[in-house]
Amino acid sequence: MEIKEIMSNSTYEVLPGIYSVAKVNSDFKCDDIFMVTRDSLECTAIYRMGTAYKGIIDEKKNYKLIAVNVAVPFYAPGFIATVSQQLAKKNISVLVVSTYSRDYFIVSTVNLNDSIIEMNKLGMKESKG
Repeated sequence: MEIKEIMSNSTYEVLPGIYSVAKVNSDFKCDDIFMVTRDSLECTAIYRMGTAYKGIIDEKKNYKLIAVNVAVPFYAPGFIATVSQQLAKKNISVLVVSTYSRDYFIVSTVNLNDSIIEMNKLGMKESKG
């Protein structure tokens, strides 16, 4: 399947809430966190803003999560690069994290509308949740 066809068969949705992305200490409690990743260098958490957590080392606030349902996960070479490049053309910074079933494009709240416009230009359609 070509990347253009993959894009037109993929959907996205903007998740409710405003999020923070933070570097946290290894004792960070993550019961109601959206996502936590850990590697040999650090532990990173993505969570809804407004909740006070112990163990935050550095925090970036006011982000929106755009959940992308890729039409053919694992078989879409260049998908993340294509979306990221489209956003970069508009000077939109993005953090991308992936799960088994979805890719999450994390953008500043001030760039949300422009991000949606660019995803629509790529042929993606907004899902209805």
